[in-house]
Amino acid sequence: MTASEPLDRVIDYPLVVDNETLQVTALQMGNPNCCVFVDDFDAIDWRRLGPLIENHPQFPERTNVIFIRVRDRGNIEERIWERGVGETESSGTCSCAAVVASVINGKTDRVVDVHAPGGLIPIEWRDDGQVVLTGTASVVYNGEWPE
Repeated sequence: MTASEPLDRVIDYPLVVDNETLQVTALQMGNPNCCVFVDDFDAIDWRRLGPLIENHPQFPERTNVIFIRVRDRGNIEERIWERGVGETESSGTCSCAAVVASVINGKTDRVVDVHAPGGLIPIEWRDDGQVVLTGTASVVYNGEWPE
């Protein structure tokens, strides 16, 4: 993320999107992520804002956009607009970014259950700095490439 002045961390940053100022937390989890805390997913048009933030000039390589609703110190909900993909039901990287953003903003503890449309994702940001995601994997598609 580019800013008018160098920043050590991007927390609660005022990002102007379509004449509206959103407070965002931006961070890297191997790829760029921009987190927006919301009180109600239905009260914000996150599907409209997602691509606007993804392609915002301050994100020259584009960014994942995660909208986060904090339930309590151990539970968050998320809606994801994934860079280059669009609306996504679940993403390990985005969920990890959501937890880190929630912790550094003082909204949750370091062990959080992330509730996404695609399912529940338990995540812990350990004291050694490692972010650990625990979950299952299942095949949703199987195919063969013709010769």
